[in-house]
Amino acid sequence: MKRLEKLTAILASLEQEDYPVHSRVHTMRMGREEGVACYVKREDELGCLISGSKIRKYRTQLASLKKRGCQHVGLIGSQFSNHILGLSSLLIENQITPTLFLRKAKTDVCTGNALFLRTLVPEANIQWTQADEAIEDWQKRTPHSAIVPEGGSYEGCIGGLVTLALDIVANEGAAGVEFKEIIIDSGSGLTAASLIAAFGYLEKKAHIHVMLAASDEKSFLGQVAAAKEALAGLTLEREAGVSPFTVHKPPTAHSFGATNRAVFEAIVACGRSEGFLLDPLYSSKLYLLLGKLITGKVLKGPVLFIHSGGLFALSGFQQELLKLV
Repeated sequence: MKRLEKLTAILASLEQEDYPVHSRVHTMRMGREEGVACYVKREDELGCLISGSKIRKYRTQLASLKKRGCQHVGLIGSQFSNHILGLSSLLIENQITPTLFLRKAKTDVCTGNALFLRTLVPEANIQWTQADEAIEDWQKRTPHSAIVPEGGSYEGCIGGLVTLALDIVANEGAAGVEFKEIIIDSGSGLTAASLIAAFGYLEKKAHIHVMLAASDEKSFLGQVAAAKEALAGLTLEREAGVSPFTVHKPPTAHSFGATNRAVFEAIVACGRSEGFLLDPLYSSKLYLLLGKLITGKVLKGPVLFIHSGGLFALSGFQQELLKLV
């Protein structure tokens, strides 16, 4: 409890934006036949345009950018990225101009997040390159500017990210259950790595299962080390360990951005069984992994499934869903 109280006090002292930090937990039907108690944490309800758990990261990241007096921020990623869309909206809200360095898409079809992004950011502020020279040149020419690396950065965001761990502790108290296993997806790895570091610091014994949707194990281990270092800098305690964890590959459509019929069948099945929607790139694959780990008797429960959000991505796959409903 001493570390929990200390971390809570530290976070309360940080400059943060007033974005939500509490999401509810409720039971799932998944696992009942196997005798495994499953719960879902509804991070998808934390925001609409700002996708799920990312809103936690932006609490302190936006505060840091504002404190530095940034008037222009360069974002690197895909035009379909939930991160690019969500952070662009917050930058504009705070009178900070986003400049986007985007990868060229394989298709010219402008749907889903790519379309929504263009309603926020004019073409004049979009550069279709991610070359280091182009980004460095932009920053040299642009006063009061900063670059946010693809997927975000630990600089200025660790305080927001670790609110997930504290909120899970609060969920356990409210539900009267201690989660023995947690399953979470990973894109850039920031959220999952920070959860592992924070649970290690709090000496929580839950085993965390991480599905690597967009990176490899070596890169993710680097993220865990970076999160642990960032948390040590925040708490001034370096002896804390990390929570036990296991990394997994997606059970289907293995490469990032890939989808198939099984993914969309999972979205429909979850909607009809559990009453909430999944996205096609992350949470749908995590839902399939949850089922696989339960039937394989890897998970004993109680299990917490982290629904990270990202539902705006569904708008780009309506034809695939129409084939199944």
